[in-house]
Amino acid sequence: MRAEVVLDMPDGMVRGNFSGKVCRHNLFARECPASLEGPSEAWDLAQVVIDHGCCIFERLDSGRSELGLRDVVVQALFRRLLITAEAIRSLLAQGLEEPAFATCRTLHELERDLRLVITDPSDTAARRLAAFFAVKGRRHFAKAPKNPDTREFIQGNAAFFDWFRRKSRSFRDGLDSDTFRDLAQELKQADHWHGFPNQQEAFEAAGMAGTYHLEYGGSSLFVHGNNLEHDFADVDDTRIQLKPFAQRDPGQTLHHLGRMTLALINIYSLIWEDRGKPAYQEPVKLEDESGPTYDMDALVALTAQATSVFRAWRRPAST
Repeated sequence: MRAEVVLDMPDGMVRGNFSGKVCRHNLFARECPASLEGPSEAWDLAQVVIDHGCCIFERLDSGRSELGLRDVVVQALFRRLLITAEAIRSLLAQGLEEPAFATCRTLHELERDLRLVITDPSDTAARRLAAFFAVKGRRHFAKAPKNPDTREFIQGNAAFFDWFRRKSRSFRDGLDSDTFRDLAQELKQADHWHGFPNQQEAFEAAGMAGTYHLEYGGSSLFVHGNNLEHDFADVDDTRIQLKPFAQRDPGQTLHHLGRMTLALINIYSLIWEDRGKPAYQEPVKLEDESGPTYDMDALVALTAQATSVFRAWRRPAST
């Protein structure tokens, strides 16, 4: 290693060069990613499904000249769903099963929020979700200066202090706007944007009770770092064997990939139906082995393909 550095030392700024070796050991099997294991069609299909979602996103985004707040919120959630799904696919492809499993919680939350917004015949759920960021922002910005160290940092950095003040004012102005004024007081007292007392009830209201109990809740022990058993591969009276850093067993990675892929297709269908099932591509043709040919929607075709490809890798979720 040789690199030029600038250090802030007690006697002033020091500019120099480091030289020498820094020990390294690649425990992540980067040269042999998990995507090389298992059937290539599974990894290829997951990417096709995500890219198909991007196609739907672009077509829906340009499909209306004027979008109301509800549609904008749906489109924003759709964008974040696609980014999160791509993150999960990339993590699994590198064998990073644990962070992929944790990121799946975000995907579940986004799907839940999308369903709550779409199933609300009014725009109230969309407005609550859009406004709650300002509520949380105001709470944070009001609490941060009460800490002496934080207050000293803010006051000692003019540029940051100016940004801090502008951002706090923008939260206040947003809640005071005509769009959110009728919701502001209630949201200020709420713990969650959706108004339910806890996440379980919100998932149940979105029709995702099974997802909450089997996946979202089941992954919380790992996400919050208090499930050390997850890191143990084998334990007996004399030794503890930890798991490898990268998971390359398709039996462990592909069931996550398959669940995500099928969930994405269902989400696409939900958004597509909410927008009135616009025609965004030609039908896909299914050629029956016995002779007949059928036309079907792309989402139906992807569902059939995903179900076939991932059938062998489906197993109950675990922590």
